Amino acid sequence: MVTAEPYNALLLSNPRFGLTVDELQHEFGALLPNLKPSISFLPSGDVVVKVIPSSVSWHEKTPLSSLKSTISKSVKDNNLASSTTLCVVDSNCKTHL
Repeated sequence: MVTAEPYNALLLSNPRFGLTVDELQHEFGALLPNLKPSISFLPSGDVVVKVIPSSVSWHEKTPLSSLKSTISKSVKDNNLASSTTLCVVDSNCKTHL
């Protein structure tokens, strides 16, 4: 049986001009206190925020999908980006929606 990988990242589309890594680290640090966000700016202009769990079983305990609405609201309320999409970022840094 093949199981799908749990979502491990967020794609922020149409980020605010001048958005910085520090702003994103601060925002995601507050939203996901026990996790380390890895932030990548893509050539398209979008931003990938990969969530690195502090334990191997974090995805089983708190799937990122259960936090998506809270994160999306915060991203919009703080004018960080126009939309937030859950995705999987593989070990080769390829994004899968």
